[in-house]
Amino acid sequence: MQNQLLEQLDSKVRALIDEVEVLRVEIEELKIINQRLSDERAHWEDGITKLLEKFNHLD
Repeated sequence: MQNQLLEQLDSKVRALIDEVEVLRVEIEELKIINQRLSDERAHWEDGITKLLEKFNHLD
């Protein structure tokens, strides 16, 4: 009985470890996506700022 409980506990711990690893990989992927989106936003902001400056010079 005690051996069976330990095996169940071991199984659940292994499953949780696997899940944590999957989540770590997912977090790393999301960090990369987040960085890419931040870079794109900065690029768009620069472009919009330059465009607004051109409009201001026309006045």
